[in-house]
Amino acid sequence: MVNVSSTLVYQIFHDDLQLSAYKFHQWHKLEDLDYPKRENFARWCLNLPRETLYNIIFSDEAYFYLSLPSNNQNNRNWSNSNPYVGVEQPLNDKKILVWCAISVDRVFGPYLFETTVNQDNYLAMLK
Repeated sequence: MVNVSSTLVYQIFHDDLQLSAYKFHQWHKLEDLDYPKRENFARWCLNLPRETLYNIIFSDEAYFYLSLPSNNQNNRNWSNSNPYVGVEQPLNDKKILVWCAISVDRVFGPYLFETTVNQDNYLAMLK
């Protein structure tokens, strides 16, 4: 064990070595069999007749929370002693689901769902 303060280590990394701290990002691990599958799908798409592209629709959805998030990484309370300050957060945040789609010649949406999506309101949106 080296008797060096974390502040000194930070100063050496940041000031002397010009390094910055970055967070790790996460993404899905691709398995060995995924690469040829992706290549085959891309080749299949490229070989589709041009008129087929008008029948393909890409869609996605995302939840947007209507309450302000509390970010413990960025929010700090600078004080001489611990003030034991807290932030109340709702147990079940109010949120909205936004759905959009895109095709060769059109953008669909955005459509907003304020309630849980089920087959009835999803079918109504599609119609």
